[in-house]
Amino acid sequence: KIIPTDHNIYSGLPLGTEMLYGLGLALGGEAVAKLLPWTLSLVILCLITKWVKRIAGLDAGIFAAVLFYSAPMVGVQTWHSLVEMFWCFFGLLSILTLLGIDEQNPLTPTRAALAGVFAGLALGTKYNAGGIFVMALAILVRQMATNPRNTWGHYLRCVAILSGAAFATFSPWIVKNLILYG
Repeated sequence: KIIPTDHNIYSGLPLGTEMLYGLGLALGGEAVAKLLPWTLSLVILCLITKWVKRIAGLDAGIFAAVLFYSAPMVGVQTWHSLVEMFWCFFGLLSILTLLGIDEQNPLTPTRAALAGVFAGLALGTKYNAGGIFVMALAILVRQMATNPRNTWGHYLRCVAILSGAAFATFSPWIVKNLILYG
């Protein structure tokens, strides 16, 4: 059962990633759990390659992916069952959801909600992921300032939707801590 563990300083942290590792353990044991961050690292590499390719070409996309994966911290996180690869994945999805806004793909409430869900999932991995939420809001503010096609009311509604979706996604961890630790 879920009980408070005051002696464990990590028990008050959000446990979204740990729940996914638990699912991997239940479905196939330790090997499946260890495949999760490795698989996410490949997906992150594909996302980086695709995004940079869109901006600067395929060679730049491949270079960006190699640069990302060559960071020692990324290599370590790929082969260990830790939270950072999930944090990176959800954060990247949140930011890319908003960076994909342009004339052909305008900001919609649905896109804002999706970015908020991804930001909330990132927060569900670690409190430090709050920076992802702040970056998402900064991207929306930048869009407000540079895109005269939409009204301020539209952007403020999207900010509220993004914030609400992030809070709703992250709120189970707040409720858990309120129940267990007051």
